[in-house]
Amino acid sequence: MSSLKILNYGSIRITGDNRYSVFDTIEVLAGKKNPRDAWKSLCESYSEVVGKTDNFQFPGFGQRLTPVADKESILYIIGLLPGAVGKAYREDAAKVMLEKLENRTNQHENYCLDETPSVKQITEAVQVVLSIAGLHPNLIAGVAANAICNSYPQLASAMEEVKKALPLPTEDRLLTASDLAELYYEHTNQKLSQSATPRAEAIAMNKLLEEKGLQVKNCDGKPDWLPTQLGTEFSQIILQTGKTNDGTYQQLRWFPTVIDLLH
Repeated sequence: MSSLKILNYGSIRITGDNRYSVFDTIEVLAGKKNPRDAWKSLCESYSEVVGKTDNFQFPGFGQRLTPVADKESILYIIGLLPGAVGKAYREDAAKVMLEKLENRTNQHENYCLDETPSVKQITEAVQVVLSIAGLHPNLIAGVAANAICNSYPQLASAMEEVKKALPLPTEDRLLTASDLAELYYEHTNQKLSQSATPRAEAIAMNKLLEEKGLQVKNCDGKPDWLPTQLGTEFSQIILQTGKTNDGTYQQLRWFPTVIDLLH
């Protein structure tokens, strides 16, 4: 058995056939003191990760069965981790995707320097990168539709119709500010704004999150808000795809557990 040492943060155990300990990865990269609970939560949110792992018992006294994953699967799991690690991983994945789409003069591409990439090449490039980041298939399809529009303006109207037919995924564990305001009302029986309209409640909830030190205004635009160090553990920035011509954008959403910090 070997291990992969990550600076001064710890080591990740590796099996003889090059599979990585999921618990070690979560503890070292995400800084989780109880990786078993974090893994359970991850499996509840993303059931597909269970099929990407096997159980393995590392040598040593008192060792229990622990999930392990090969290189491709462990990278997929890292992309799903909440907090700064998962966020940084998804941002890097998005940058790679953009470079792949924009750098059409790269000598390693399968098309000529002056040739527009085919619809198939564009779609595959988007799928390869964003599937690693753990995004919902409908969001990936929406990004692909926008990329096709950029290269083939004549298909813009058709792609907009396609995007309208894509139901955006509902994230049971990720709440918008409006959703969080409703949850707050269920817990406290108090409305956050006098008008109590959904928009007013969302604005008031964003203000409350800011006052509690969980988020700050993003001066650079989308997403409108960014999590603070405290808020990172309770939130996740997702890629949202519009059903009109406003393309894709990032949005900060919250896990329901953040409600305990707002009372």
